[in-house]
Amino acid sequence: MNITEKKTIWGRYNPALNERLKALIETKWSDHPQSPVIEPFLKNVIADPTVITPSLSPDGQWHIITCGSHGTLAQWTSPDGIDWERYAFHEWDGFSPFVYPMDGRYYLFYQMNNFPERCWIVMRHSDDLKNWSEPKTLLEPDLEWEDMEFRPTCRNACLTPMPDGRFALYYSGGVKRIPDLGFEEPANIGVAFADKIDGPYVKHPEPLLPPDEDDPYRNIGAGAMKVYYLEAYGLYVGFNNGVYWDKEVDHSRSAIHVLLSEDGLDWYDTPNNPIIEPEANSWKSSLVYQLCLAAHGDEWRLYYNSREGWEVGIERIGLAIAPRNGVNPKGVVS
Repeated sequence: MNITEKKTIWGRYNPALNERLKALIETKWSDHPQSPVIEPFLKNVIADPTVITPSLSPDGQWHIITCGSHGTLAQWTSPDGIDWERYAFHEWDGFSPFVYPMDGRYYLFYQMNNFPERCWIVMRHSDDLKNWSEPKTLLEPDLEWEDMEFRPTCRNACLTPMPDGRFALYYSGGVKRIPDLGFEEPANIGVAFADKIDGPYVKHPEPLLPPDEDDPYRNIGAGAMKVYYLEAYGLYVGFNNGVYWDKEVDHSRSAIHVLLSEDGLDWYDTPNNPIIEPEANSWKSSLVYQLCLAAHGDEWRLYYNSREGWEVGIERIGLAIAPRNGVNPKGVVS
C-alpha cells in the first residue's frame, strides 16, 4: 500500500514507518485481570492517570497522579502498579495531570480553569513528590482554533524531549460540548516548543490533528495525545484518543489509537487501530480515553481512564498490558 494523501488521518498509512516499529504496532493489548485498578473516591470520577515507575520514583514505589471532580488532583502509590493507595490530595482547581521526571526533579503539568471563561496550562515541580512549587503558567489560549464553540482552552499537556535538545509540549486546544455527556471534550491537538522545560513555549500555529467529519474516530474532536520519542527508531509514537459519534449506539465515544511520525508534526495512522475501545455492558462501555504508557520488564503497561455511562456515569482507571516484543523503550516512562 502506498502512502495515501487523505484529508483525514484515518487510514493514512506510511508502510515504511509501520515496518520500523512493527513489533509495537502489531502487539495485542488486553486488560489486566484486576482492571480497573483504581475506583473513584470522590463523587463518581477518577481520570487522566500519569505514572512514575519505581526506577524513577524517590522511594522505589510506583506512583500515579490522577484528577477527579471539581479540580482535585490525587497522588497514589503502589508496590506493584496494581494495588493502589492514595497518599495526597490537592484542591488546585486542576485537571489532566502529566508528570515528567528529569535530573531528580518531577515536573507536573496540568490545566487550570476559570470556569466558564477559559482554561490554561501550568507547571509545578517537586524533588520528592510531596512538596510542590507554586504554579507557573506555560500556555494561554490565544489562537483562533483554541477558542471554539465553548470557551478558550489549552489543556491535556504532554511533554516530549526532542532529539535536538528542545522540548515539545503537546496539548489540546479548543473544546466542544458533547450533548449526550453534558460536558466538554477536546477539539484539536497542537504543539509548542521551548529550549528549556519551563519555557517560554512558542506554539506551532496550526493544529496537528483537528476534528474531521470524515474520520470515524475523530468526527467530534481530536481528543488528546500522549507522545513519546523512541530514540532507537527515530520515531515519535502518539497514543491518541479521538472523540466520535458512534452511529451504531447513537452516542458519543472515544477509543485509543497508535499514530506514528518522523518529525512530531505530520502524523500517520497504523493498521491495527483502535488498540483499546469501549465494550458494551462493561465498566468501559461508553468512552476510553486519557492514558499513560509505561515499560515494565518485558511488558507494556497502558494506564487509562474509561467511562461507564454518558451524562450520568462513572469513570475509573484501567490497565491494559501487552508484550514488549523486544522494543527498546527508551523515551517511555520505565
